[in-house]
Amino acid sequence: MSEHLRSPLSVNLARFVSEAIASNNQQRGQSLPCTVKSVQGLLVTVNFEITSSYTYPNVTVPVAMFEYALMPIQPGDKGFVIAADALLGVMTGQSSASTTNLGQPTNLGALVFVPLSNTNWTTPDANSVVLTGVNSSGVTLRSGNHSVTFTLTASGIDIELSGGNITINNGTVHVTGGDVIADGIDLKTHRHTAVQPGGGTSGPPVP
Repeated sequence: MSEHLRSPLSVNLARFVSEAIASNNQQRGQSLPCTVKSVQGLLVTVNFEITSSYTYPNVTVPVAMFEYALMPIQPGDKGFVIAADALLGVMTGQSSASTTNLGQPTNLGALVFVPLSNTNWTTPDANSVVLTGVNSSGVTLRSGNHSVTFTLTASGIDIELSGGNITINNGTVHVTGGDVIADGIDLKTHRHTAVQPGGGTSGPPVP
């Protein structure tokens, strides 16, 4: 081969290193902006909101949140995905395996969706924890064993107790413009049985 057609060793080494780095970067996980396309239980399918010559497929990923505060993620919610250095299926229940190895996941194979705040949101009180339900679904608070459930909806408040009690210590319950009904007995309009004149004691209320 002619001498002028041969590439110097330094050029070949530089090209090899450059290509190896590019190949490694291509395999690394990518943290990219995205929106929620659909929701499947506690997993979401996201659509990547980027302009690129490469078409990124929609992927289904877990959401970064605790079991103790389940957020009602909705289609259209904005955020981004972050990439882990190992597959997350064992942690999320998507895999039946008991442990995770350190095999290199694909660049979109170990992602987690993270919601982002938005300047268009309204903040009723910046010093309070604000929970907002979706439409009329409301907000639900429940105890660890699910024996007590408190639900706030657009139509009112519902409290379900399984053998529990509502206790108010050193406080007063004020009802303005409303009423209290217990087992069908109306506080404002109920009647009593066995009414006696003078200082006598009446019987129990009539439902």
